Amino acid sequence: MMKKSQISFFIIAGILIFIAFSFFAYLNDLESEKSKTEPKSTYFDIAPVKNFVESCLREKSLEALEFTGSKGGYYNDPVFGVDYLYRKVPYYYNMGGNLTPTIEFVEESVSDYIEDSISLCINDFIAFPGFEISGGEINADALLSGDKVVLRLNYPIAVKQGNSTANLEDFAVELPVRFIDLYDTGLQITGLQIEDSDNICLSCLTDIAISNNVSISLENYNEDTILFKVALNTTVQNYEVMQF
Repeated sequence: MMKKSQISFFIIAGILIFIAFSFFAYLNDLESEKSKTEPKSTYFDIAPVKNFVESCLREKSLEALEFTGSKGGYYNDPVFGVDYLYRKVPYYYNMGGNLTPTIEFVEESVSDYIEDSISLCINDFIAFPGFEISGGEINADALLSGDKVVLRLNYPIAVKQGNSTANLEDFAVELPVRFIDLYDTGLQITGLQIEDSDNICLSCLTDIAISNNVSISLENYNEDTILFKVALNTTVQNYEVMQF
């Protein structure tokens, strides 16, 4: 157990905590969820358009998890936080206060990132010169649950080729990423400091890491701030590492 008195201001001012998340994402095994809305008045194959939108959804969903993870579950800059690796990360515990975001807030942050960025990937459908494609309002919804993340996109589009028109609206992808374990680990670390703000229980951190199958590292950010980094463990060899 490490005494906080070893670092100035810990006992007086308390410890400031912020969490930076990391995870291992597997691109080879990603599965798309079937669209809820079937094409209407289809006289031509619009499957490539649907697959294209879902590939953009998958790409931006991975980016969203990486970006919000590196900012402790935030998309926009937190009110209370510090600059770290060109990003502002939030305090989870400060002066005795619990500042952890709710899981709904984190899901909304992921959704906001997708909504603001997916149009860059779609790029006005210039990849389909033989079609006339118009799109409506984009609404994303993220669900962090168990060993996966489900991303749904409501994006009504009309696809026209010659005299034929088809419509698509709902798209979805499922990513095998245990993002929820990163979030739960952050909650548990914060809970330890709320229970005992004068010490950092290293053995407790080890137990949390084993329980959630994650790795936890500590870094002294400054004289009164400690950074906890959380990353997913994996035994799979074929993966793309996303470190943030």
